[in-house]
Amino acid sequence: FIQTSTDYSKKDVENCKSFLNEQKACFKKYDWKEGDGTILPGWKMRISESENEWQFYLSPEGKQYRSRYVAVQDMYRRGYNIDDIEEMKNLMVECEGWERNGNLPRGWIFKNVCEGYTKDNKWYSTLHYLSSEGLTFHSMSTAIDHIKSTEIYDEKDVEKCKEFIKEQKSSDKKYDWSDGDETIPFGWKMRISDSENAWQFILSPEGIQYRTRYVAIQDMYKRGYSGEDIEDMKTKMLNHEGWETHDLLPKGWIFKNISEGFTKENKWYSTLHYFSSEGETFESMKTIIDHMRSLPSTYTEQDMENCKEFLADQKSCDKKYEWSDGDDTIPSGWKMRTSDSEQQWQFYLSPDGRQYRTRYVALLDMAKRGVEEAQIEEMKEKMIGYEGWQNSEFLPYGWMFKIIWEGFTKEKEWTQTIRYLSREGTSFDSMKNVLEFINSGEGYTPADAENCKEFIKIQNSADKKYKWNDAGDTLPAGWKTRIADGEMKMEFILSPEGRMYRSRYVAIQDMFKRNYSDGDIEEMREKMISQEEWKRSDLMPHNWLYKIKWEGQIMKDNKWSENLTYFSKEGISFESNKPAAEFMRNSPDYSEQDAINCKEFVKRRNQETQEMRFNWNKGDHTVPSGWKMRKTEDREFILSPEGRQYMTRVVALTDMVKRAYEEELLEEMRSKLKYEGWNTNQYLPNGWFWKMWEGETKRQKLDRNLYFVTKEGARLESFKTVVEYMESNELYNEEDIEKIRQYKKSEAVDVRRRGYDWEDGGDTLPIGWKKRPGVGENETERILSPEGEQYRSRFNALQNMVKNGCSRFEIEDMKNKLIHEGWESIELLPDGWLFKRIWEGTDSNGRTISNTHYISDEGQLFESVKSAIEFMQSSSVDYNEQHIVRFKEFQNLLCKVSTKKRDDWLQDETVPAGWKRRVIGASGREYILRPDGKQFMTRCIALQHMLEDNYNIEEIKAMRSKLCHEGWNEDNCLPEGWLYKVWEGKISGRTSRSYKFFSLEGTVFESMKTAIEFMEMCGYYSEETTENCRKFMKKENRNSNGERFQWEMDDNSAPYGWKTRITEGRKFFLMPDGNQFPSLFSAFQHMVKSDYLLSQINVLRSFLKHEGWEFDSLLPSGWQVKYKGSDSHWYIGRHGEFFENTEKAIDFIGSNSEYTIEDLENVKEKIDKEKKEKESAVISTSPKEVKLKFSPKVKLKLKLNWFEHESLPKGWKIRKILNKSGTEVDHFFSPTGDTIAGRKDCWQYMNDQGYPMEDIEKIWKFNWKTAKDSKSGPGPVVSPKRKAEDIISPRSKKSKAYKNEVKNKRKSESDDGNLQKKSAKADNYKETLNYLQSISSIHNVDSRGVLDVVNRHL
Repeated sequence: FIQTSTDYSKKDVENCKSFLNEQKACFKKYDWKEGDGTILPGWKMRISESENEWQFYLSPEGKQYRSRYVAVQDMYRRGYNIDDIEEMKNLMVECEGWERNGNLPRGWIFKNVCEGYTKDNKWYSTLHYLSSEGLTFHSMSTAIDHIKSTEIYDEKDVEKCKEFIKEQKSSDKKYDWSDGDETIPFGWKMRISDSENAWQFILSPEGIQYRTRYVAIQDMYKRGYSGEDIEDMKTKMLNHEGWETHDLLPKGWIFKNISEGFTKENKWYSTLHYFSSEGETFESMKTIIDHMRSLPSTYTEQDMENCKEFLADQKSCDKKYEWSDGDDTIPSGWKMRTSDSEQQWQFYLSPDGRQYRTRYVALLDMAKRGVEEAQIEEMKEKMIGYEGWQNSEFLPYGWMFKIIWEGFTKEKEWTQTIRYLSREGTSFDSMKNVLEFINSGEGYTPADAENCKEFIKIQNSADKKYKWNDAGDTLPAGWKTRIADGEMKMEFILSPEGRMYRSRYVAIQDMFKRNYSDGDIEEMREKMISQEEWKRSDLMPHNWLYKIKWEGQIMKDNKWSENLTYFSKEGISFESNKPAAEFMRNSPDYSEQDAINCKEFVKRRNQETQEMRFNWNKGDHTVPSGWKMRKTEDREFILSPEGRQYMTRVVALTDMVKRAYEEELLEEMRSKLKYEGWNTNQYLPNGWFWKMWEGETKRQKLDRNLYFVTKEGARLESFKTVVEYMESNELYNEEDIEKIRQYKKSEAVDVRRRGYDWEDGGDTLPIGWKKRPGVGENETERILSPEGEQYRSRFNALQNMVKNGCSRFEIEDMKNKLIHEGWESIELLPDGWLFKRIWEGTDSNGRTISNTHYISDEGQLFESVKSAIEFMQSSSVDYNEQHIVRFKEFQNLLCKVSTKKRDDWLQDETVPAGWKRRVIGASGREYILRPDGKQFMTRCIALQHMLEDNYNIEEIKAMRSKLCHEGWNEDNCLPEGWLYKVWEGKISGRTSRSYKFFSLEGTVFESMKTAIEFMEMCGYYSEETTENCRKFMKKENRNSNGERFQWEMDDNSAPYGWKTRITEGRKFFLMPDGNQFPSLFSAFQHMVKSDYLLSQINVLRSFLKHEGWEFDSLLPSGWQVKYKGSDSHWYIGRHGEFFENTEKAIDFIGSNSEYTIEDLENVKEKIDKEKKEKESAVISTSPKEVKLKFSPKVKLKLKLNWFEHESLPKGWKIRKILNKSGTEVDHFFSPTGDTIAGRKDCWQYMNDQGYPMEDIEKIWKFNWKTAKDSKSGPGPVVSPKRKAEDIISPRSKKSKAYKNEVKNKRKSESDDGNLQKKSAKADNYKETLNYLQSISSIHNVDSRGVLDVVNRHL
């Protein structure tokens, strides 16, 4: 308010801000106490009131901190005196657990944040570090990276830091060590890990832990242990870790057989490790020979020969082991041995020196090597005799099989694993693979495949798996039985063919499928009846069986339940009666009577079990003699002497009539109906009964339902069904039917009159009519005619009166009473017409809508204007055109009245005096109402209309001052009188922000681009004004970076205080000052360009390793390199200089006095080394591979022809590429290495990456011709498609000169035309000047600057 008002100055604004900061000051909010010796002098402290009782500290400047650590970080940032900072550090050491250490750089302190054991019983500790510059590091890795990148530290500091971290990780602290025994040197300790493997670890006297003595001795060599200590450890290795010495190895060398055995291909292998007298480890004899050749003064040729002989000796199985002559279990000439392991494996040695684990493995290798058939057959015989292999008549000739394993799983399922060996020497582990081989290989027939399938069936036979007993007469002849071993002692049966079944019921189903004879099936059916409780029934078809699986009371609700299974003569099973009956109806083998009997079977079973199901009592006087009764909580049941149960006496009577009981028994039951509320009367025929249910509905309305029982036992539930029954029955005549109608009428009137308390209608109703209030919240008033008819309203009564042809007098009398229900008359409607506003409201767009009904003079209802007018047009005798015109006039009047009658219009300070506004419910949409009744969607639109309608200045000013309530704001960067509005939201999941601008002239622009185009077109806005507009957008873009996206703190990949986000797989970085970058490297370039502090730049450099930047010992100190490809490097100099290739880096080092000749030579050495490595890679690759690996990159490099130009943003390049259609397309290369095709996509890319608008416009406005003609550029910019200028022929130059001449001539003609245009433009400026003078007074702004510009143009 103060900023927009002319009554206040900028000083008032600043004072208000100071006031707010003063009110927010922490020292006013809390009760602070003077600090003690634990805080700096002048500082204060307090204890929070929370459960944790946090301690807070207040600086003399009023800044609050959670801890001394947080305070000292801010003291660094605020440039406190170094003495105060050091004093605060001392207090951190004394009071907050921070420590100093001689191995850390001077001024550094650290804190052990936490340490202990993990769930896996592993030791861990977390350390934080505070540097002398005030930087915090959460790991030693980041601390060392910082030290390496900062000049105030050297390599010695790095080494001491590494020594510090080793101290902190001391194994001596972490574990419980025991004194060593004779297996380790004196003074060493040992422990056993808690893991399943129980690894052994040893600890040196210096506190260094090792996994083995072998690992320990390697470190002892590095640490310069004495020869005596090393020899002592070597002795322990020989005695306790399986290391050995050998005469053929040099003196002091030892070796260990790490592993040996057979590969998957059954090839023997062994792995040896060697340890030299110098403490070096070798894992192959080749590396040993190479090592010896590199030390000719230490090792001789004889040493090398001895080593080769040693290796040959190790590889010979014949020499390796002691073999005995074979016996008759292996072929002649073969040898055998038994291993020394606990398993005592047996191995076999062929005559040609090959060792095998089994005869099977030997046979596979013999077949593979093409050994003579006789030798293979001999080995097969030994396999059958001594390794469990077998032949089978069902397998192809020459095949064998072996049952590797068979038995029961944990789930008691039988299983077996069989291996097969073909005559070709191929092994298979499943029958599936065997069949695939036979079906796809030559030499086999389909019969072989079928035999194999039969083989597997025989192997899976249940007869083999279990011990079976004779079944006696419980099963058909030839069948067997067994009892399972489980708790259930379940019986299983076995057919003569070897098939196992769980029961006779399961067996007979399979017998049907296998087409057993009728005799066999009938025999099994009899065994089901005798042994498994299946039964027959006279009501079921021949050879159908049923079984009661379960019946009884359900414990939960004490209800009877039963479960029956049915088995048809066709062998089909049904789990309930319903599908069984449906099967009979759908099958031609059964009649409808069979299905009926099936249903009757269930009913009969129900009746037969009634006595079993419930506890019945002897009947009393309310039931016929011989009947029984029982009662539940909410109802009564009766039981006939025949055992049939009924819920009521009337149901029993109905069933008794159907069953043709004697008339005497029927009359006795009819006499008992009175105990259930059944009655007779004069309207009903003899033998009929009626019963009434009477009560209140949910609306508390009296309601009645009448039920009837006929003499014939039929039950009817309404007067309508009674009449229909009598009309269709010859026993009843028209007199009986008329009595029923009279009965109905008397009942209806009686219900209405007795059901409610009616009162006289008085003046609100015609004479003789009555009324009553509605019942409940939702029911309205009801009225009653003299005839007893009830209506919901006078309007409903009127409609019925018109329909029934009541007299004109009666209709007119009721019409006059409609005023009590909101109906009205008006002169604009025809005589005798009435209208009523049925409903009024707003639609989703906020527009007022309503629904009006009309009643004509004749009493007809019309629910719309259209239907009423159509009625008038069709009745031209009674109505004319004037009636229709006046009717439409009335409709327009209603609309105006609706707008004025709205009660949701508000008049407050957000709209000018006399104006109103309203807000639509949940949508929150706002509408503005002008005093004359016109409605607008926004104040902005209202103001535009006011300008068009030439409202006076004061009214326009009043409305303009209210635009702030719609989010319109001012800004110093915008022209005088201009406003802007920001919209922010998400589009396709991405945060987006857009701007609108409201000009002094009342025009709304959807973007700054269109606004600037308008300014340039008008001509009376200065260049400075448009430049300020661009600055406004840059400022907004920068401020919105932190708001548009969800940023997170990331201490691992970015400096402290920075934030990161990941969008569509790309990572972005936000600096504390609000600048956003797509990479750390682009942020680094910005910081160098913008002269940030060197310490801040160096901190960022330590994080560049996450983007591939490395320090290299061959580069000058402080330099970093990034490998872009096999022959492309980027470099960062000591002070942040960037070099995009090696040549530029070398030129810089050679021309800069800060660097030495040695620096230059080191870089060249690095390049030569990489070149040699590349050449050696090419030499070691076949020509075909070279082409595949390198040719695409060479081709790409030749194709890329990037150009730089001063009119492009710094670091950007451009080139032209021909697309598939032959059209040239501009491609752009960003500083971060991204390639973007097309200017539109490039603009979108830069906008997403947060580039300033100035850079985006440079890309958009880049012109190849301008760049080509520019002398300041790096050289001629030529499209790859076109020829360069230096190769244009003389003839082409001549042609070009002619074109320039024609061009100059056109320019001259154009200049003449421009004079005329300028004259016309001057006239436009005059009109604009007059317009601006009036606008400036309306908006109360100073337009002198704009007017001066226009005057200068004039």
